[in-house]
Amino acid sequence: MAVKKLCLIDALNQIHRAYHALPELTNSSGVPTNATLGFVTMLRKLLAEEKPDYCGVVFDPPGPTVRHEEYEGYKASRSETPDDLRAQIPWIRRIIEAMYIPILELPSYEADDVIFESFSKEDSSVNFILSGKVRVEVYESELAFRRYQ
Repeated sequence: MAVKKLCLIDALNQIHRAYHALPELTNSSGVPTNATLGFVTMLRKLLAEEKPDYCGVVFDPPGPTVRHEEYEGYKASRSETPDDLRAQIPWIRRIIEAMYIPILELPSYEADDVIFESFSKEDSSVNFILSGKVRVEVYESELAFRRYQ
């Protein structure tokens, strides 16, 4: 069986990276667009360069997750998501849908938990999974982690 490429993207991680990588940008109506532009650029580059057979974008669900239940004070020191970033998330979701890329979201579980539970170490039919900045490569049941740029 030929090895297939699966790409699962931790959406909010990549959206945050895009937001901080670009200067403040808005459209002619004043709607912020920097995270949207950065995310879509990253996604198109990834699809063009890696040519995955399958791709999905995984979002964190709204509200507390299993990690909040397991770890008191989880993300307590994290600042609130800026309003101009929060406003772009629905637009990014629409673009992902327009590209016919499945969106995955599992109640109570963060995107990276969903991503890493989505495959088995014994499954050598998966080539890579992208979670945040880490690329997980699976070759003949061995895992290799590499930072994805």
